[in-house]
Amino acid sequence: MSCAALNDIVSPSVKDIEFQHGPYLGRYTGDVSAADGATPEGNGTFSCPEYSYTGEWRSGALMGSGATTYSNGDVHTGGYRDNRRSGHGVMAWAEDGRRYEGDYEAGRRHGRGVMHFPNGDEYTGEWDMGRRTGK
Repeated sequence: MSCAALNDIVSPSVKDIEFQHGPYLGRYTGDVSAADGATPEGNGTFSCPEYSYTGEWRSGALMGSGATTYSNGDVHTGGYRDNRRSGHGVMAWAEDGRRYEGDYEAGRRHGRGVMHFPNGDEYTGEWDMGRRTGK
């Protein structure tokens, strides 16, 4: 394969397109796959009424570092893998003021993390698929 042909496959170009991300229909602006010109690949922003995400994409999925702001004001910043929170991240809940900083796996708090509560309490310790395992 020539270098020019290889560039056509892996070099993204920037587009502003309507995009279906799972059940959500919205607008995607950013890098897309050169192979089809319509699949998010690289860096970009997806916005729909329920949330907006800005960050890294691979083959149309949230993959790498990014930030999601939900319509209720909640914000997650951190790692994503296969459209789910993964690795280190920070989640802030707008309504009740809680804030979690720590590890995620398959979209849930998993591993080591700290949950800060609005009354000043905090839990520092291990999490297992969304449930804290310490005291």
